[in-house]
Amino acid sequence: MSKAVYQIGDEGRLGVNKTLLTVVIVVVIGTLAVTAYRWSDRGVRIVGADASPSPSAVQSARTARRGSTAPAMSPNAAPIAGAVRKSPSDWQPLPPGPVRDYLPGLLVQANAPNATAEASLRAFMALNSCYFQAARARARGPRQSEGEKPVPATPTPSEPDCRGVKPEDWADALRYLKRAAEIGDGSPDSDRAIYQYGSGLPLLYLSREDLIAHPEAVLQWRQDASRMLIGAAESGSLDAMFGLSSAYEHGRFGETSPLLAYEYAFTERELAGHNATVDANVDRLAAKLTPDQVDSGQRAAHAFVARCCKSR
Repeated sequence: MSKAVYQIGDEGRLGVNKTLLTVVIVVVIGTLAVTAYRWSDRGVRIVGADASPSPSAVQSARTARRGSTAPAMSPNAAPIAGAVRKSPSDWQPLPPGPVRDYLPGLLVQANAPNATAEASLRAFMALNSCYFQAARARARGPRQSEGEKPVPATPTPSEPDCRGVKPEDWADALRYLKRAAEIGDGSPDSDRAIYQYGSGLPLLYLSREDLIAHPEAVLQWRQDASRMLIGAAESGSLDAMFGLSSAYEHGRFGETSPLLAYEYAFTERELAGHNATVDANVDRLAAKLTPDQVDSGQRAAHAFVARCCKSR
């Protein structure tokens, strides 16, 4: 079994069937395929599926949102300022040159007792890049034993140079991502980590066999991801609001809820202002609701803004 199972959660087994796990995999891959585009300009992905929220899904989400204050924090976390914020889109997490040259320094910073979200996330990004580069290499080439040829002989210009980085190097990658997310200090790097963790990226480290044999890993991820995203949204993160809207629309936390998806999308627009892509996304989600639901969603969004981050 993959070691990554224990990095997400190691609680008792709960009943999640194979159909649900298949849906989780499909939703996660679809979400991550457009993360880079959405990150920069809030691009809109047209989704044909439509589902109605169950009363339990809407009520439980609202209850969790009202009761949440902030994500779990490390002892080093700075107080959350509560200001409206969005992570810059021109982020360059990795320095030039072969990863094996700068990875030891990144890991020293990330493993320090007072490690920052930036240090933890940069270590994760380096390891994560090499993990997926190796996965693509295996998919393109003949089947090989684990670790025999972990990366392409020559990386493309857009890829980091992962030659010399082995599977045992990235075995701990998810620990760094989760640590950066749980710092929850409102910094751009912690917000990025929360968004990436909430998008379902950790589940892609698990094989299909692991997901079926250990469904508690999926359930633990759902609990952690919803807690982190809700806490960050409550403190003013536009990225977290967008992540919650997407999660409720596509059912990444279980049942879909078009109403909650609309509430968070409308809240994001109220705080970030109008632009073509944000407006199109809000209008698309509104089209799935009745006029009464749209009114209810807007009232909930206004209440959220009033208690969370009215000052901009």
